[in-house]
Amino acid sequence: MTCATTCVSTQPNANEPLSYEMMIQQVMDTLEKQQAAFEAESARLAAVLAERSASVERCKQLIAKTRRDQDRDIAVRMQHYAAELARVEREHAAKLKKLERKHQHSLQASWVERTLVDFEQAQHMHPVTPPPTPCDDGDECVLPTLPTPSTSNPLLAINPKNNPYLCQKYMPKDAVSWPMPPART
Repeated sequence: MTCATTCVSTQPNANEPLSYEMMIQQVMDTLEKQQAAFEAESARLAAVLAERSASVERCKQLIAKTRRDQDRDIAVRMQHYAAELARVEREHAAKLKKLERKHQHSLQASWVERTLVDFEQAQHMHPVTPPPTPCDDGDECVLPTLPTPSTSNPLLAINPKNNPYLCQKYMPKDAVSWPMPPART
């Protein structure tokens, strides 16, 4: 029996070629599905790659545009700042000239003021001479004496801060005598 079973099993069966063909067909179907999936995945990845390449290109263009805009803005601002700096320098030069003119005028004014002070000093540099006396008969004449200012009498007290005639600016400094200031009212 063993031989009969072995012999029977070694002979080709009518169902077996069909099963091999089915297996081959199944493998072919599986390969076709895998190939279709691979092609679909390849197409999807190609689309993603194209999209990302386009995105990278857009970013490069945006960066280039931004750089051009920044360069243009920097150039405009530099021109603006240069114009502003030139304007400020012109104003500064004008103010400097004005100050120099004022200084020159003040020097001239101080020269005129010094000349006037010197003139006032020269006018008051004469020695004190007694006024002519009314008595010609040889009698001894008594000269009138001026009252001396005292601090107890507020009318006679002299405060140089309140009296414009006693301001140090207009007072002759080296004079021997000068007229008495008018009385305050």
